[in-house]
Amino acid sequence: MSRGRGGPDIGALLAADEVEKWGALTVPNPKGEPTAEEKEKLRALKTEEKKSKDALLETILARLADPKLKKDKVRKALDAAAKALGEAAAESALRPFWLDPPSGTRDFEPAEMRVRNWLFGEMRATAKEFGFQEYDAPVLEHVELYERKAGEEIGQQMYCFTDKEGARVTLRPEMTPSLARMVL
Repeated sequence: MSRGRGGPDIGALLAADEVEKWGALTVPNPKGEPTAEEKEKLRALKTEEKKSKDALLETILARLADPKLKKDKVRKALDAAAKALGEAAAESALRPFWLDPPSGTRDFEPAEMRVRNWLFGEMRATAKEFGFQEYDAPVLEHVELYERKAGEEIGQQMYCFTDKEGARVTLRPEMTPSLARMVL
């Protein structure tokens, strides 16, 4: 266990669900000057927050079972971890969905692409040594090709659309039907 300033790294001892609970219990401070009624509500909420956090803190201290840990240090570590978690969530919430790849796909950064290209090159060379020949097929195939192989319900599991000529097409999920189509 790493130590910071002569004591254990408390943040490393905290469970993720404990930090999430701690953050969920935190009552945000209002923006601007609250009215007298809002101050009273806020006071009640802060009192409830303190009770709930104290109970959670006792549970955490009991789980850690280290008499050297001081409550205020664990409280500060929980505050810092919950703040970091909240900032990360806020940052990801602000990111537009279209900046991430669609579900079921991924990006390959340059370092990953180098490894991928090397691996594919090794597989290609090995296959060639054993007499295999390389082939490729269009990324789009007719939906009916896959329905013949797997049944009509497969259309609900693929990215399907109608092309400009009115044909039902899909993004090719695998190569076997494409190879069969080429051979036939």
